Amino acid sequence: MTKKMNERSLIANASAFAQAYIPSIFVARQPEITRLRSYLAPLVRKQPIKNIWIHGPSGAGKTCVAKFLLNELEEQHQIKGVYVNCWETETFFSILDKVVRDFRILGAERLSTVYKMERLENYLQSKPLLIVLDELDKPSPKERDSIIYNLCGIPSVTLICICNSRYFYYILDSRVRSRLDAVLLEFKPYALEDVQEILRQRAELGLKPEAAKQAVLRKVARLANGDARIAIQTLRHAASYADVYAGDRIQADHVKSGHSIARNAKKKYVLGKLSDHHQLIYGIIQDFGEVRSGELWKEYLLRCKQAGMPSAAPRTFSLYIKKLEEVDLVTSARALGIKGNVRVFRVRR
Repeated sequence: MTKKMNERSLIANASAFAQAYIPSIFVARQPEITRLRSYLAPLVRKQPIKNIWIHGPSGAGKTCVAKFLLNELEEQHQIKGVYVNCWETETFFSILDKVVRDFRILGAERLSTVYKMERLENYLQSKPLLIVLDELDKPSPKERDSIIYNLCGIPSVTLICICNSRYFYYILDSRVRSRLDAVLLEFKPYALEDVQEILRQRAELGLKPEAAKQAVLRKVARLANGDARIAIQTLRHAASYADVYAGDRIQADHVKSGHSIARNAKKKYVLGKLSDHHQLIYGIIQDFGEVRSGELWKEYLLRCKQAGMPSAAPRTFSLYIKKLEEVDLVTSARALGIKGNVRVFRVRR
């Protein structure tokens, strides 16, 4: 007998699990929202305002909250705003081009940065513009400096910069950091009970009644380790697995399979966006299983030579590794029984 998936599926509303979904009620993020509203309040009064640097681990709600407030300012106060994902738009010119295209500014099609800036300033006429720069750790340090320095030079533009770490704020060129003059706001990882409440909300919105018992939601929350994005996608994939096996609710084995898919999808997405050097280093650690810092450096130099690509300087190599750790692909620990700052690297399972 042919199964009608639209009738049988435990997923009643797939949009509740979409990356673009913005909830109306935020779990455990009201203090951050309140602080951000206070930082952004001068925009409504057309008064000077500081830029904002939001940092915290993946899946901590940074993007969702920023988009929520961006929409709030646009809808309630008619303040213009633009969201930019720097994984996809990672140069100053491409960001500027996106802004003028989003606003459909006439005459700004010319391939001239100066001309586009002039057209944008004429369009704004000193009215405030809020630009959210998400995943700002993606552009190279030089390009990141260029993006921030030039955008801060446009009158009436305010930036919300989103990054995994405050480290990227402190390595900005001193002149760029001075011009940005940002307030820093940390989003800590969600607590277990917070992730469980987020899942309860999504299950209520997106699944059929009784499709996910509380014990299942607790299991998903534990596996997510504070990452709400992984938790939500795990629940979605678990529901799909239950559909395949014609189950009337999500079971523990469905959760395990769903979590594996969610983590692998995230890993593939993140790796695909990283540079060749990041991917090379990740491949070495994966091949070795575990590798000490000195061995990793030697193998990196060897594989760069074999691939015919220039190797990075030691400091840049360290930044590559730090990035792999920050996006949760690699873990490290101090090597036991060895003098000096020797670390052992492993692929995150």
